[in-house]
Amino acid sequence: MAFIAFSCQSGDLPRDGVYHPTPPNIPENPSLIVTDSIPPGLAPAVLDRWQAAREDFLSAPTRFRIGSSADGPELFGRVVDATFDSSGNLLVLDQQASEIRVFAFDGRHSQTFGGFGEGPAEFRNATAIVPLSGGRVLILGTPRRGKLFKYMSKGYDIFAPLDVMVDLPDAACSNNADQVFVAGGTGDQLSAIHRIDPTTGRLLGHVGDGYLFDDWAVRGIVATGTVACLDIPPSESRVFYSSKYLPFIKAYSPIDDSVVWVAQVDEFLQTPLHTPPGGEGGIGVFNHLLRDEVFTIQSLSPTHLLVQTGRLDPMASDPSLVRTYLVDVDTGFGALISDDLGLVVAVSGQAYAVLRMDPFPQVEVRDR
Repeated sequence: MAFIAFSCQSGDLPRDGVYHPTPPNIPENPSLIVTDSIPPGLAPAVLDRWQAAREDFLSAPTRFRIGSSADGPELFGRVVDATFDSSGNLLVLDQQASEIRVFAFDGRHSQTFGGFGEGPAEFRNATAIVPLSGGRVLILGTPRRGKLFKYMSKGYDIFAPLDVMVDLPDAACSNNADQVFVAGGTGDQLSAIHRIDPTTGRLLGHVGDGYLFDDWAVRGIVATGTVACLDIPPSESRVFYSSKYLPFIKAYSPIDDSVVWVAQVDEFLQTPLHTPPGGEGGIGVFNHLLRDEVFTIQSLSPTHLLVQTGRLDPMASDPSLVRTYLVDVDTGFGALISDDLGLVVAVSGQAYAVLRMDPFPQVEVRDR
């Protein structure tokens, strides 16, 4: 029986045992996401489209900024997710406060809902927020928690609490009213992407393969990651996934669960992941070292993705470097477009939101 995964804070790296990713988990001939300013592998017309998208994204004008060091709705603790609803409101999930703060199109605070607890409209360990049709939003948390809210005449109110059949949801997305794709560990399941019914929380199935290894604890830790949905016609839809620990971005077709492409982020300083001899001792995560993690994937429908990685210094509380890559959705090829943008936490067809941490948490909304 496997032991639970553990984090290694000190000591030298072991010489024996298994290091991850193992050969079956390393893709052959992946598309490249490079730190150069121009992506490889793109035809001239596609490259022109990529360059135009880069310029449009980086030159987007600021609509408003929120964030303050004073008490009030703009004092954020730990922002873990955000989204835009169908009316253009920005919903910010503050995990530390266990609240959703709602800001109107002009940045004005209009509502706070949630709160820490076990009540019908309260949260505990909330991790992700997903906008749905009909004025609904789904809030996911651990373990197996979900709360469905709906916009009523005076704002968002609880619509239904759900038992969500994903043990540890890390991130989620949706591109239709019937299903939500959730990244994270779910018991002994071999996949890292799970389909759930957003009205019941019921598990509908899985997309693609997860990490290939016999130990469930290893699979669960490596499954920790992020997911994005491409909002285009169903016949061409895509679901994108990455483990936060590995430099691989995978594009799946949710129609038949096939892999469309796999890309690799260049110059990625991976956290050492180690399983002791015998293969059934869990996994050591050597997070006392300087390392990179995949922070987020965001869909820029219909042609591009944003992939962001962060360099984590064990001596610092926040990432010292957030790299933003723009990736072609058809091929997986991409390149670095910024190392000072901040963390993109929400994207819609009209705007995107960037989280900055210095000198205190602030969210900047830019028009697209």
